[in-house]
Amino acid sequence: MLPSAAPEPRAVNAVSIGELQRRWQAVRAQMRAQGIDALVVQNSSDWVGGYIRWFSNQPATNGYPSGLVIPLEGGMSFIEQARSAAFGVRAKRSSGPPALHAA
Repeated sequence: MLPSAAPEPRAVNAVSIGELQRRWQAVRAQMRAQGIDALVVQNSSDWVGGYIRWFSNQPATNGYPSGLVIPLEGGMSFIEQARSAAFGVRAKRSSGPPALHAA
């Protein structure tokens, strides 16, 4: 028998969109209170996740550094190093969760 509803997406330790939005709102409230225009976070470790994972649900992979620019208003920019020197650095501006808008 087929299930009546679509199955839940399969993701290991995924953070809900609602929780990500709560985090973004909280950090932007603190940025506003302290007069900060943009927050830049970076990490390059698969094992500890770091701030990139906390803000985007997107882990660093294979030791390649990645960054996230969170402006006070508007979409975020997720930046990661390409796996080949021929491709350089790539970035994607997004108004939603960076994990859903990969470059």
